[in-house]
Amino acid sequence: MLTIVTGALLAVGGMQATSVAAQRGLEASPFAINGTKLFHVPGEVSTTVARRLAWMKELGVRWDRTDLWWHVVEPEPGRFDFSRPDLAIATFEKAGVQWYPILCYGAAWFKDRTGPQTEDEFAAFAHFANRIVSRYRGRVPYWSVWNEPNIAPFWTPRPNPDHYARLLRLAAAAIRKADPKAKVCAPAIAPIGPWDRAFTERLFQLGGLRDLDVFDYHYYRNGSPEEEVPTEIAEIRATMRRYGKEKPIWVSETGVSTWFDGVESPERQAALVVRNQLLCLAHGVSRVFYFDLQNWFDDQPQTWDTHLGLVKASGEPKPSFHAYRTLVREVGRRRVVGPIRALGKSGTGVLLYDRATGRYTLAAWIRPLSGTESVPLATLPGAEQVGPYGDRRPLAPGEPSVVLSPNPAFFVGVRSDRFLAEAGVRFDAPLTILAVGETGSLRLVTDASIPNPSVSVRRVEADGLDWNPITGRLRAPKGTEIGLRVLRAHVAVSWGGRRDRVRRTVVVEAKVRVEPAVTVTMRPGWSGQGIFAAGTVKNSGTRDIRGRIEGMRQAGTWSTTLFPSMPVRVAARGEAAFRAPIALATAPKGEEIWTVRGFLEQARPVWMYPVPLGEPPSPIVVDGRLGEWEATPAALVGRASQVVRNPSGWEPESASARFWCRFAPEGFFLAAEVTDDDPMVNDEPPYTMWRMDSVELYLGLGGPTARTVLDKSLEYQLGFAPTSQDGKPDAFWFHEDRPIAGARVAARRTRQGYALEAWVPWSGIRADASRFRPGMAVGLDFKINDRDRRDRAPAGEMPGRDLVWNGTGANWIDPSNWGIGVLVRG
Repeated sequence: MLTIVTGALLAVGGMQATSVAAQRGLEASPFAINGTKLFHVPGEVSTTVARRLAWMKELGVRWDRTDLWWHVVEPEPGRFDFSRPDLAIATFEKAGVQWYPILCYGAAWFKDRTGPQTEDEFAAFAHFANRIVSRYRGRVPYWSVWNEPNIAPFWTPRPNPDHYARLLRLAAAAIRKADPKAKVCAPAIAPIGPWDRAFTERLFQLGGLRDLDVFDYHYYRNGSPEEEVPTEIAEIRATMRRYGKEKPIWVSETGVSTWFDGVESPERQAALVVRNQLLCLAHGVSRVFYFDLQNWFDDQPQTWDTHLGLVKASGEPKPSFHAYRTLVREVGRRRVVGPIRALGKSGTGVLLYDRATGRYTLAAWIRPLSGTESVPLATLPGAEQVGPYGDRRPLAPGEPSVVLSPNPAFFVGVRSDRFLAEAGVRFDAPLTILAVGETGSLRLVTDASIPNPSVSVRRVEADGLDWNPITGRLRAPKGTEIGLRVLRAHVAVSWGGRRDRVRRTVVVEAKVRVEPAVTVTMRPGWSGQGIFAAGTVKNSGTRDIRGRIEGMRQAGTWSTTLFPSMPVRVAARGEAAFRAPIALATAPKGEEIWTVRGFLEQARPVWMYPVPLGEPPSPIVVDGRLGEWEATPAALVGRASQVVRNPSGWEPESASARFWCRFAPEGFFLAAEVTDDDPMVNDEPPYTMWRMDSVELYLGLGGPTARTVLDKSLEYQLGFAPTSQDGKPDAFWFHEDRPIAGARVAARRTRQGYALEAWVPWSGIRADASRFRPGMAVGLDFKINDRDRRDRAPAGEMPGRDLVWNGTGANWIDPSNWGIGVLVRG
């Protein structure tokens, strides 16, 4: 049915429409899922969608997140077709499921892009949002504005936080005008390192935090989450408080693959699905949407993202389906009190409270992904253990010994005096961000499940901070060392009645990240006019500032100007951008550091390497003998600051390298002299060579970029292994998932480790070399993957270590931290 917008309100039974969440009391449920994919398969409502709704009912989940595509609803400007969203909402309401729609993606009339770019296009999206929300007013309480606007392909041609901020501003106003009770959820960002702080901070600087009611983000994690999840959530909460008021947090996508590290592990997925959800809820997330209900495929083990489902594509439930169902049943009716960080040697857990019975439940597991541990547990009469898949058995009262495994079990009827102080007394902010000299607030709070609480601070370990436990005033005095500080309060807490009062002492911890009042960043770039430096000056203080910045280039004790001094003004809690042309008065002769100084601060340095351009003076033979490279400057990877994974115990003698690179008319040469105390350990197939001894080259042939998401048409991650599964050297193009056509690789052992040499034709990576010329800048980085035979790591973690010349461990997706190569005649 084709419909022209009339502004009419659809109602139920002739009365004011009411959401499923309100009718069925679903608002308090924290569990939700990316389930039916109804907008993708509107012709399969009675088959595929019906089966998925039945699985959701069995799981006990009544929230479904799915797309609502702009280009489908408005196929031409001003002409609307509501048939598909009408079908969706009718289907969900009939099933008793609350729809969480994603207003998303480009207009039907956009060409070769999805992201709006002009004021008229932002307004057109807001008009679309207004019409949709008006039509379903009262029936949909929450609306997501876009999906993953910080990455392609969801926002193309380039993600742009300024554009998204403007879109959100207009869309939020349009949604609230259509339905004043509706809540706006944003930005639904993709996980980049692990959450995209740069995109989020820019959004907040532009006022985006005021425009949203719920902060919505995504993460995927296939390893033990006990450290990363609490840290990530604390970072998000602290960043919101930095720019305004803290809002509720939803995780609208999180998933764990059955396929990990080349092995299919359904039990591992089951354990991690539940652990991730429990940790999210224990650390402040209000609602979690699991992704995905059902696998896309069952026959592609190399693609982890197709194996995220709780159900196989064939329709067979996995162990994770039953574990998730147990989680929903055991947690759904209970209040999450807080985390228990230590049970025995390796155990951890989350304390829950049942208002109806007044009893406490402990969800508990061990952090390693294999093994078991016996721990004592204080229980009440009638206590029971609910296993990971719902099996129940009684527990003796007192302190029975229970066995914990990587899969969470639920112990119903634990004694509150054993766990309540740790789980229920905490600071209101696990992390606070302060500039030097700045004042903030930090208060002790008690969970609502603690009856008649009394709290007294006995001792404070302030770690150089000033904190008043009575007023909550927190300050980073002038002279406080930059970095992460830990504030600990030794707290006496009691609860209960006069005769049965329980008294405990607990140490409560909060972290404070002390930042410079001013932060300077710089990123070189390339345009047709030459190399330039672009960056920002961020003011963390509460007053406007003025000053000057200048660019510097350094090599050893030598230094000179990169660009001349220029004035900058920055508003309080704001950020000012700058851009300056770079003229290299002297051609670089070796690797250099480029940086920006100003406001008594210095930007993170960027390493520059001069890449010889042209045919070599004498032919280079790819044989692993590197004598012909000795006269060419090398890039050194062997500094402590360059170790991006497992730095403990690292020494240059165990893993370091000198790299060389040359651009020739028909291809490029790469050479690496690797120091390795256990060299050439690699029996992996080419596509997983990075797990063991190998090197990687990152090339950005469009120039260095500040973009945080890799563009596969311009940027390359290339791997080179000295040996591999078949005993021969390999060259692999990771983002194309194939060997590099026409590449030659040679490697040999040396006294210090191994030497590797490679030739790659430009045609092998579909690159155009005709535009290369002296003075041009490219994105460039080098990486060492080091794995020794003796290396061990806990289950779920990679052994060995990684070193990167300039970037980070996220180089494979984020090119904004790569170094820079300047092409020089050679």
